Amino acid sequence: MKFTCIIIDDEPAGRQLIEKHITSHPDYKLLKSFEDAGSAIEFVKREAPDLILSDIDMPKISGLEIPDILDNDCPLIIYITGNPRYLQIAKGDKIIDSLLKPLSFEVLSKSLEKSTKRLKQLK
Repeated sequence: MKFTCIIIDDEPAGRQLIEKHITSHPDYKLLKSFEDAGSAIEFVKREAPDLILSDIDMPKISGLEIPDILDNDCPLIIYITGNPRYLQIAKGDKIIDSLLKPLSFEVLSKSLEKSTKRLKQLK
């Protein structure tokens, strides 16, 4: 069974790198990538992906606001940020990990494995 995910990152290079990693992972199917959280939030409400991989520092809506906006509809989240100060403040029940850019396949794979274990428990 493949779990579904989306990517939210305002930087094209960041989205492309995460897309490359996700598409090579056997447990996940990428539904869509977004450059802003607003569009992604509407998509999540309609499509209910299992996992969000999101940048934190973005224009208009921060990745940190996503759990509050989606509330009970919020899937699991892996934050991926270029700013180390966000690593300590990105906490919550739905947060699997907070990772620092530049991202390696090995680091993301470990987080995806954590996410897979949690999703299997929830399903």
